[in-house]
Amino acid sequence: MKKVLLSAKVPFYKVNLHCHTTVSDGKLTPLEIKEYYKSNGYSAVCFSDHEVLVDHGDLTDGSFIALKGYEISTNESDGSWGWSHTTKSAHFNLLCKTPDVDKQVCYNPYAVWGGAASYKDKVKYLGNICMRVHSDMGLNYIIRQANENGFLVTYNHPAWSLHTYGDYKNLDGLFAVEVYNSGSVMSGLLESDAVYDDFLSQGKRLHCVAADDNHNHGSADDPLNASFNGWVCVQAKEFSYNGLIDALTDGAFYSSTGPQIEELYADDNGLRIKTSPARQIIFIGRGRNRQVFAPPIGQAIREAVCNLKDEYLRAVVIDEYGKKAFTNAYRFDKA
Repeated sequence: MKKVLLSAKVPFYKVNLHCHTTVSDGKLTPLEIKEYYKSNGYSAVCFSDHEVLVDHGDLTDGSFIALKGYEISTNESDGSWGWSHTTKSAHFNLLCKTPDVDKQVCYNPYAVWGGAASYKDKVKYLGNICMRVHSDMGLNYIIRQANENGFLVTYNHPAWSLHTYGDYKNLDGLFAVEVYNSGSVMSGLLESDAVYDDFLSQGKRLHCVAADDNHNHGSADDPLNASFNGWVCVQAKEFSYNGLIDALTDGAFYSSTGPQIEELYADDNGLRIKTSPARQIIFIGRGRNRQVFAPPIGQAIREAVCNLKDEYLRAVVIDEYGKKAFTNAYRFDKA
């Protein structure tokens, strides 16, 4: 039986799910970010400034949606808020599932820094002040509180966080993990989709995202500018805040640093995909269970059919420039 995962008949909307502005430590104002991203083909941005949840709903119009969220961090330390370039630091993006969510979880005023400090008096939060702990119990507490109070939780930039398998293997309840973070890559810390496979191989159900994590301190023509390098293409049936969130929650999107995925569906034989011209299409299951499609040198491939048998499969598309697109994993036990 055919299960359509991404359809050529439903529009895609280009979205950046990780963005910083002058509200925290970015250079551009929220309005400037809107104009900057709209002019480059984006339909939505999640304004995820550090430690403070600020509503930019006034920026939403008929062709742009301001998604609402914030980034929360927890440092490995001796109990102080000190930080160095060897400190492990767990970061999560908390994306509001509905625009009326206005209270933060796990708030700690001592963790607020940069431009966000001027918003301390405006913060609304649930519960008591939270002294966060960089441990399995402490990080899962944040994820659980976010899930219970109207947020989708993305695990940000594991490489930048200096996290290894032991730091993230016990995280539960995540909406997604970043497989590409432009800010990390432009600073020399290469994120990897292998972390996504680590979660999947444990039987955990989550998605993967590519995002900019842009701060825009450099010029627009700076080759290390973090904007417009990683995004998600969301297949929403309705262009609205709730329509985008519903599609994200359902996994009706793919992530990219360049290539396009036009169609993806599962059937009794495996996965079938159609893409923009590609150098390779790789299907990935557990461990070494993989199937690679590549055309003769100098040519391109645009579709592939995978007949691997596994509990889950996902695809990675690589174009002639080495840019990648990532599908979410499809589990064949899904109804």
